[in-house]
Amino acid sequence: MGLFGRPSTNTKLTRSGQPGEPQVENGWIPYLGCALQFGANPLEFLRSRQNKYGHIFTCKIAGQYIHFLCDPFSYHSVIRQGRHLDWKKFHLAASAKAFGHDSMDPSHGYTTENLHQTFLKTLQGEALPSLIENMMENLQNVMLQPQPAPQHPKEWEVEGIFAFCYKVMFESGYLTLFGKELNVQEEQSLARQEAQKALVLNALENFKEFDKIFPALVAGLPIHVFKSAHSARENLAKSMMAENLSKRRDVSDLITMRMLLNDTLSAEAMKAASEEVKKVLESTGQRPNPQGPLLTLTREQLDNLPVIDSIIKEAMRLSSASMNVRIAKEDFLLHLDNKESYRIRKDDVIALYPQLLHFDPEIYEDPLEYKYDRYLDENGQEKTCFYRQGRRLRYFYMPFGSGVTKCPGRFFAVHEIKQFLFLLLAHFDMELLDSQVKVPPLDQSRAGLGILQPVYDVDFRYRLKAHLAVICAGHLGVLQERSSVLVIWEFYRSGHLGVLQERSSVLVIWEFYRSGHLCWSSGSSTGAVICAGHLGVLQERSSVLVIWEFYRSGHLCWSSGSSTGAVIWEFYRSGHLGVLQERPHVPSSASSKVQHI
Repeated sequence: MGLFGRPSTNTKLTRSGQPGEPQVENGWIPYLGCALQFGANPLEFLRSRQNKYGHIFTCKIAGQYIHFLCDPFSYHSVIRQGRHLDWKKFHLAASAKAFGHDSMDPSHGYTTENLHQTFLKTLQGEALPSLIENMMENLQNVMLQPQPAPQHPKEWEVEGIFAFCYKVMFESGYLTLFGKELNVQEEQSLARQEAQKALVLNALENFKEFDKIFPALVAGLPIHVFKSAHSARENLAKSMMAENLSKRRDVSDLITMRMLLNDTLSAEAMKAASEEVKKVLESTGQRPNPQGPLLTLTREQLDNLPVIDSIIKEAMRLSSASMNVRIAKEDFLLHLDNKESYRIRKDDVIALYPQLLHFDPEIYEDPLEYKYDRYLDENGQEKTCFYRQGRRLRYFYMPFGSGVTKCPGRFFAVHEIKQFLFLLLAHFDMELLDSQVKVPPLDQSRAGLGILQPVYDVDFRYRLKAHLAVICAGHLGVLQERSSVLVIWEFYRSGHLGVLQERSSVLVIWEFYRSGHLCWSSGSSTGAVICAGHLGVLQERSSVLVIWEFYRSGHLCWSSGSSTGAVIWEFYRSGHLGVLQERPHVPSSASSKVQHI
């Protein structure tokens, strides 16, 4: 209902279909027409009318007559009608109503800037690589920022999936698009980092408040009716004024819950995506390390992630509900694929509703089911051939619109989702709190305005992967249990080790601070330690000895001359612990004094 807003001035109270026009349904309620029925369930409403009237029909919704075209083979007939159809009028009017600015429609005298060209220039082409690079850095800074150590080492971080995705993507995207207030020196200050984070989270709360009433604003309701949302919008606008943005650096030139939930529910999807992430990291010689260099991915590497790309497309197919809208500039004749022609009146709206396409069982088998590989061909590459009634479709996936109305930021949007998923799979273990949970229904109040949000959230838990769970001495409080890796460290603020708590039969290899020396029990090779679980082969790191969990059958001893037990952690950039190398000299006095764990 909120999508179309107030009617044009020449719209009559009711319309009778004229010869050559699509059949009309006026509805029973004056002005609203079919709005309530449409708003309750747009997809089912349009399906029922398609079965009743055919490929094209007209409905009165909130005072506006909308021609719904349901035949995907005829979409191109609308998309190519640039001479007769205006795609800017609706979008510019909706923007003015929602954001409170003056009209930017050239037909109303606005000639300062071609906004569509500005968005194309600043979100695509030469501007895109720097956006991708900044987003990759900001995502890692947000996702891996230091957190207070939990009181109980076994505890995971628990959060709602939607809330987690919303927060991470908003904070990272905000810093990417609007820059950082910190200079290079200030980035080293924890206090300044916290201040910047507080500023971004305040913007997030303002955005949430404003976003809740966005459909009502598009419908034409004045924002003054919503006092808190009005205040939130003004606060956001103030923070983005030119004089404030000029103080920030890295300012740019200008879906996610569904995919994460479905991937977590699907072990097969999670495995396939994780394997793809692993291959890319290996091919580029990179390893995730919370304390090491940030991971980098080029645009070419992001474009060559067919599994993750398919996961994103499938999630968007299931949750996108954007409406492709054009307004007739004049009376004209619309020719459809089946050779039929229909008269369209000036100021009428023609709408394409891609959900009809995305949920068509002739195109997508079991359309309500999540299939992570739906957009992969038999060779594991991107699938682009989809058919209906034996004919190949030109349009089969339309979450970003069509033709010149395609979202200019779609490439950046997809790349940031890929980056988010890639980093999540590279750094974290994830589990649903309830493995039997169902995917929540979607909020239909936003139908026609993009991605539908879930009616309620679903809780999950996450933690750093086993080999990433160790942080350098002096920075870490507690090393959490990771499956078969069971080592608990407690460091004092000085960086010295306080207490080692032995857990079950876990044996640990200690590297001592400079004066410390390591001794091995008989039968264990200096350079070949068998590791428990999935941790893999240890890699040599100069003269650094690392802490490691020993195989249960192994035995370990260490010298007693380790002062207060101060420990140094040294990680290879891969984040994996490496082969132990004995220190070049072990005094006999130290080696003769050994203790067994």
